[in-house]
Amino acid sequence: MQKVSWGAHGEDFVTTISELTADNRFRGSSSEISPTGIRPIGSAAFHADLTFALRSFYSVRGNVSFNPGCFPENKLITTMKIRNYDQSIRQIGALLVTATTLLFGSTLARGATLWDGVYLDVFGGFSGLSSGDVKQSGQTSEGSYDGGFLSGLAVGKELSPAWSLELEWFYRNNGVDSMKGGVFDGVSDGDFASTNLMFNAIYTFRRDDANEGFFNRISPYVGLGLGAMQEVDIDMKVAGVEQEFSDHWAPSSQIIVGAIYPINACFSAFAELRYHYSGSPTLDAENGGGRVDADYDGYSALFGLRYSF
Repeated sequence: MQKVSWGAHGEDFVTTISELTADNRFRGSSSEISPTGIRPIGSAAFHADLTFALRSFYSVRGNVSFNPGCFPENKLITTMKIRNYDQSIRQIGALLVTATTLLFGSTLARGATLWDGVYLDVFGGFSGLSSGDVKQSGQTSEGSYDGGFLSGLAVGKELSPAWSLELEWFYRNNGVDSMKGGVFDGVSDGDFASTNLMFNAIYTFRRDDANEGFFNRISPYVGLGLGAMQEVDIDMKVAGVEQEFSDHWAPSSQIIVGAIYPINACFSAFAELRYHYSGSPTLDAENGGGRVDADYDGYSALFGLRYSF
């Protein structure tokens, strides 16, 4: 028992505060918050800090004793023996609030920081764009596109072992292979590109035996993303003249299927397949010409690296 005394008149003010578990741990933590930092629970420094907090914040006078005991888990026992009856109810209430706050502060001391569960993803890979219609002035051209690339990054937060949310940005680009029919018939030079801002919800299937063997450590996941294309544009050379059509903040969505493998405590590698859907955004001509409605749906295969803070 650590005992600290003060007061000129020798008032007797005794408090016993007991921890929650028999192994001197509080809700799975071995630390508590004190005015001077994080102290191991049960240490003399912790009890001295608690006494200092009570004295400094509430000017309680008397003898204060702290007796860590062993009680059933999740049961906090606080008893007070008060002989100086002229102590105000306000001081007593303040004492209990302060002691409880310091004890329950283990959650904050243990890990309730802004960076817990936060991760950064960097990824890139193949981008495919489905053939689709490109319409202008009531005429329809059938566009087909070359394979391209996609690259981006995401910042996410794990809300639980299964669920995470992330904000993602990526760029994708595909070359124009050919245009058949309509106003753009015969065009075979150009590209169709976009920058995207997405909000994804990810569900990861964790294994109970994740630490046993290489394949058991692989965790598959699925996700759904909603957002917008910050910019989408198609550039084509029509009859030797460069034409560009673009739109901003067109709605977009995506379905994600992937798997992740932990390399070590900080880094993980992942692979994904995605399907992107953006409908047929209306693109305005940069030179003031007519508009086009162009289908913009595709798929991608990605590899990436995750850093967990």
